[in-house]
Amino acid sequence: MIYDRSYMRAPKAPETKKRSLTLYLLFGTVAIYLLQQILNVFLPGPAIYRYENQFFYNWFALSSSNLQEIKVWSILSYAFLHSTQNMWHIIGNMAGLFFIGRIIEPILGHEKFLTLYLGGALAGGALFIALHFNAEKVVVGASAAVFAIMAYFCLKFPERPITLLLFFVLPVTVKPKYLLQFLAGISVAGLLFFEMKSG
Repeated sequence: MIYDRSYMRAPKAPETKKRSLTLYLLFGTVAIYLLQQILNVFLPGPAIYRYENQFFYNWFALSSSNLQEIKVWSILSYAFLHSTQNMWHIIGNMAGLFFIGRIIEPILGHEKFLTLYLGGALAGGALFIALHFNAEKVVVGASAAVFAIMAYFCLKFPERPITLLLFFVLPVTVKPKYLLQFLAGISVAGLLFFEMKSG
């Protein structure tokens, strides 16, 4: 047949490369962090807050008072803010999101990956509020969301050896199941000895 010849076939539409939701989350979080820093420079807050501008904290951080003021979006928006006093906070979270997210996202697909990420943030926020409902404590950061995707990875590939850079310098190879057990132990200890104490 004439249409069996390659030059007679209709050209194939170019394949559209799927965009990475992991990168969107990462770049979006870093962009918000930069906005926080810009506000700190041009509109610094009072000394009691170590000159951190309080706009993002007042509107998007998770706290009992924000929820009581009906800022219900803060149960998720807090995960896109980070402390501007310590860069390791955002570096650690975004490194985890980048390295684990690009492995997990193709397995789950965009929608399920986003559900897992935001679900982790929601669960972490709900636990925080349950422990500090009448306290003046405030939480920011993507740690709960990153922990959710990391836990999924560890449960999906418990025996696959991975190499981590301890303190971003020392390479350590460990099986994910042991990493998850270690981090879960740290989390439970933090919950018992820090979060559940009024101080």
